[in-house]
Amino acid sequence: MGLQEYCKAKRSFGKVEVKKKNEMRNDFELKKFNEELNNSFNDQTFGFRDNYIISKIEKSISFTVFIRKEKIGLKYPFKNINQDKIDALTTLISEIHSDFKHKKYKTSPYNNYSIWELNTEELKNNEIIDLIKKIKMHFL
Repeated sequence: MGLQEYCKAKRSFGKVEVKKKNEMRNDFELKKFNEELNNSFNDQTFGFRDNYIISKIEKSISFTVFIRKEKIGLKYPFKNINQDKIDALTTLISEIHSDFKHKKYKTSPYNNYSIWELNTEELKNNEIIDLIKKIKMHFL
């Protein structure tokens, strides 16, 4: 069934739902992807927590990697970094993939952490695995 037929069928029930290209976006498929990641990397462990996958990439800086249903994030391990450091890391991370975007988040009024996120809705599992390989090889 093509997208048009799918939409027609949904319209007949009063709703139109368009599914996204990558359907690895439920908890069961994310958990299966966690197993696939562990089988793909013999030097790294990935853990499944509630609704995301977590791991560390040990470089000169130990980034925490979060893989959610629609994003992959690289969390910087130290809090309250200055804008010059953010800009320098953004430049390095954009060499891995130009669509990584920096975002700050607070864990308390005094603790700002930085994470660089990439939307993965359009990526297949093997492309995410290749992206992680590229991160591991990159000089960070």
